[in-house]
Amino acid sequence: MKRTAWIFVLMIVYSGLVCAQSINVSGPPADTVWFKGEQHVIAWTHSGSVSAVVNIVLVDPKTRSVRHNIALNTPNDGLEAWNIPLNIPDGKYRIVVKAKGQDVMGISPGFFIRMKRSGTRTPPPPTQRSVDYSVTITRPKSGIRWNFGGTEDILVETDFDAQYFKIELTSQGKQVYPIHEGAIQSYAKVGHVYKYRKKWTIDMNPEYGNGYFRVRVKATSIQGEVEGLSDSFYLSEDVSLKKVRKILKPVLIRNRHSRRREDYEWQWATDERDVRPSGEFEEKPDLMRLGFNNEYRPPTGGSVSWWYIGFIFRSQIIFSFDEIKDKIRLPISANLFLQKNSEARYNTQLIHGAGKLYVLTAPWDGRSIETPGYFYKDIPQKSGAFSIDVLQQVKDWLNGTEENLGFLVTAAKEDFAHNDEKCCTFFVVWLSIEYYEEE
Repeated sequence: MKRTAWIFVLMIVYSGLVCAQSINVSGPPADTVWFKGEQHVIAWTHSGSVSAVVNIVLVDPKTRSVRHNIALNTPNDGLEAWNIPLNIPDGKYRIVVKAKGQDVMGISPGFFIRMKRSGTRTPPPPTQRSVDYSVTITRPKSGIRWNFGGTEDILVETDFDAQYFKIELTSQGKQVYPIHEGAIQSYAKVGHVYKYRKKWTIDMNPEYGNGYFRVRVKATSIQGEVEGLSDSFYLSEDVSLKKVRKILKPVLIRNRHSRRREDYEWQWATDERDVRPSGEFEEKPDLMRLGFNNEYRPPTGGSVSWWYIGFIFRSQIIFSFDEIKDKIRLPISANLFLQKNSEARYNTQLIHGAGKLYVLTAPWDGRSIETPGYFYKDIPQKSGAFSIDVLQQVKDWLNGTEENLGFLVTAAKEDFAHNDEKCCTFFVVWLSIEYYEEE
């Protein structure tokens, strides 16, 4: 009897230990937004006899599938810094922290991952502000080249008197290398703007490698801490360079149309009919297609029913840099050229050739009502061949900041109005890129 009681006590104790095992994920908080390309901290606590190693994954709450492995075999210390990749689709997610070798896990509240854009091509630099002040890095400038072993001026401007600086070199938003930490003497003050200079002798750190970098500055004063990020610049060994110009043709021109149909039935049901655009609007090899086509289709076979059908035409274009990416040391210019083809079809008074250029950040299914990317630039209203400056975007593709999914081009007007108007324009398209490579 005593033995039975003892076993019963052990079972209760063991059951309490098992039940006490738990993981609670507190960060990210519910319904917060984490932006791609930025670093955020995942926070959790655990109790009971939980493994010293955990796996952290990103989960789609709708499908309950793992969308990304954040950290595998990482210490169970309650904190994990995560640089959010740019190729994760926008959406709502949860983070799961699971003890390795145990069926113990914690699930975060639902939160959002989005691309940080403000309606222009260049997004604002990531900031972590506790006060309404600003830090601007005026040097290095966009596209300049600095050499290993050289000494360069990092120029910083603030609108407050900063007593402490933390300056770092960042590579594609992933690796971080320290440059300076401490005070910097201001060399000028213009109005409310303080100007600082830090001379930096660029060491031959083998981890750097040739490539694109940015300088990140955190400035601290009694008002708080403010952060700024420089434009991207090229860092390499001191070699002789020559200027090269290349003309690239797209490796993909993907023409798609989206349609809407309305039935106007007065007496009989309509027959099944072809709802594709007519042949004059079909895809033409190597030509980009933009525009719309609205039309009423009259009844056939005695029916008194009419169809109204509207079509929207959009095109995706992708250029490959595989042939030249290992040669490029410093891009100088990149221009997207569009030239109207004589096969345009229209009966409206619209000015043709204008439209909008988007950068795709996720696969596109061809629909016109959604654009999985962000607005880049307007396409001008010009005749003949004209160009659009896409240098910054090409830099982002070359340095790996963004995945090269190409551009999406739309017409100036995409109409589903009740009329018989049509405006479809075909374009020849190419990319002219100028850059330096080693002699």
